[in-house]
Amino acid sequence: GFDTLTYFGYGPYESYIDKRQASVKDVYLSTVSQQHEPYLMPQENGSHYGCDWMQLASDSASILAQGNFSFSVSPYMQEELTEKQHEYDLTPCGDTVLCLDAQHIGCGSASCGPKLMKKYEVDDVIDWEVKISPRA
Repeated sequence: GFDTLTYFGYGPYESYIDKRQASVKDVYLSTVSQQHEPYLMPQENGSHYGCDWMQLASDSASILAQGNFSFSVSPYMQEELTEKQHEYDLTPCGDTVLCLDAQHIGCGSASCGPKLMKKYEVDDVIDWEVKISPRA
């Protein structure tokens, strides 16, 4: 039932540390299903970089995350996005999948474009804190 999304971060499009030129840091309201990017081959998608907070709400409760993070929400499990070869093969899991990331590497991979720039790699130990609290 947690389908209403509100967040303060880069949006309204998906954004990553090296892919956010079309994004603006602001408060956004959306739904979980609207966050999915229908790529030809399913994969991780819909992340929002540089967030200060995000809230998922149902009709009766909400979950608030605060800190400095990237996040994505999806109607699909990560395993589903990894295993399936085509968008039309995806089956929603029936829940809302929330991924909170302290840091996310850039999108560049040299698979169909340039290699990831060194400054967007993650190679440090990360000391990170995020607060998740229920709201009535």
